[in-house]
Amino acid sequence: MATRPRREDVRAAILEQAARSFEQDGYARSSLARIAAQAGYTKGAVYSSFTGKPDLFASACASQFENVTVKAMAGMADALDDPGMPRDALVERMADALTDIVLTTSGAWASLLHEFQAAGLREPTVGAAYRDLTTRRRDFLADLIRRHRALENVPAAQITHSAGLLLMLMHTLTVERRLAPDSLQPEDVRQALAAAVDFLLP
Repeated sequence: MATRPRREDVRAAILEQAARSFEQDGYARSSLARIAAQAGYTKGAVYSSFTGKPDLFASACASQFENVTVKAMAGMADALDDPGMPRDALVERMADALTDIVLTTSGAWASLLHEFQAAGLREPTVGAAYRDLTTRRRDFLADLIRRHRALENVPAAQITHSAGLLLMLMHTLTVERRLAPDSLQPEDVRQALAAAVDFLLP
């Protein structure tokens, strides 16, 4: 007798296939039925884990962002644990990590996020999913930033606000790098982010 797949395994398989489909076909042209079939499941299996295509896209996009962000921020784990690190050094290390996120984020996802934003202006359901996605990405980045022991006593709202502004800048830089890579060199990205971090961090 075949063992029924675990719900979390089904969700993971659908998310993985959804990421591939969105990257290949874009948001509007992707189909839940096709994503489900390519993952080896029914459309009902998608709806058992996600409320619809906006929710599936938001989950896939958040997963991509979180994976890239964790890898980039892992390089500054020692800085996060060092309360004696000078502020200038912390700013530089954080700018380097954020620059890695910009440079390693798939250009396809930057374009997809713009497509999702545009759809959100027309469709309330997509707009709600976009706002939830923005909050999830912002809170994820804020949690990583506030792990620095020197920032433990900074009000959570201040870190969250700073993370939101940094995320907006990072998204713009990612798109510009995709559209005009010769006009925006990696060092330009790093300097822009270092200035933003220096301004936003207490």
